[in-house]
Amino acid sequence: MQGRLWVLLPLLCYCFPAAAAAPTHAQIMTWCNDSDPDLRIRGCSFLIQPGKEPAKVLAGALFNQGNAYEAKGQYDLAIQDFDAAIKRNPNDSAAFYSRGSAYFAKGQTDSAIQDFDSAILLDPKDATAFNNRGEAYREKGQQDRAIQDFDKAITLKPNYTDAFNNRGAAYLAMRQAERAIQDFDSAIKLNPNFADAFRNRGGAYLVKDQAGLAIKDFDSAIKLNPRDAMALYYRSVAKQSTGDSNGIAKDLAAAKAIDPDIANKLSH
Repeated sequence: MQGRLWVLLPLLCYCFPAAAAAPTHAQIMTWCNDSDPDLRIRGCSFLIQPGKEPAKVLAGALFNQGNAYEAKGQYDLAIQDFDAAIKRNPNDSAAFYSRGSAYFAKGQTDSAIQDFDSAILLDPKDATAFNNRGEAYREKGQQDRAIQDFDKAITLKPNYTDAFNNRGAAYLAMRQAERAIQDFDSAIKLNPNFADAFRNRGGAYLVKDQAGLAIKDFDSAIKLNPRDAMALYYRSVAKQSTGDSNGIAKDLAAAKAIDPDIANKLSH
C-alpha cells in the first residue's frame, strides 16, 4: 500500500533559544517533508511538540510523522499520529487512508476497511483507497466484494497496474483462472517488469494444468525477483509434470532457503 505526504509550506516563523545548533524554520520544514523517515520525524517533532501551530499545520506535521513511522514499520506510533491528525482535521481523506493502511499492515482488516470507507466518503475519486479497500476485503476472503472495489479503482484509473493484478488475484482465488489471466495480462502489458503479475499468472496457468506456460511465467518472475520464494516453490510444483527431478529439488531448496516455512504457508 502506498504512503502519502502532506506538503507543508513555510508559513510561520518560530523562535528558538540562541543556541548555535538550533535549526532554522526553513530547515524544520524541509525535514518534515523529507523522504527519509528519521529526518522527517525529527523535523515534524519540532512542529508538533510546542503545540502552538494552527490546527491545519499541526495536522499536516502529525500526518507526515505518522507516515514516517509507518515506513519504519512502527504501526502503533503511526496510528497514534493519524488519530491526532484526524482530530485536528477531520475532513482529510489522506489521513484516513494512511491510518487504514497502517491497520491493514497490522492485520486489522475491519479497522482498515472502516478507514478506507471514510477516505472514500471524503474523496469518492480516490482510486488508491478503492484498491486498498479491495485488498482488505480480499484478505477477509470476500472476493466478490473485493472485485467491486478493484472495478471501481480501474474505472477511476484505467492504467492502474496494481488494481489489475489484485483483481486477477481475487478471480484466481475464486478459481476463475481464465478471467484472472486476462487481468494479469493487462498488468504485465502496463508494466512488463511486474514480477508479482508474472508469478500470479503462472499460478493461474497451473490451475489450468498448463505447466509449460506456468513455468515460463515463473521463470520471468524469478528473473525479475530472484528472492521470490513463492515463485520458486510454484515452479517446483509445475516441474513435477516434466519429470525434471533435479530442477524440482533445486527450486524447492532455493524457496526454503529464502522462506523455510514456504511449503506450509502455500499448502493451506
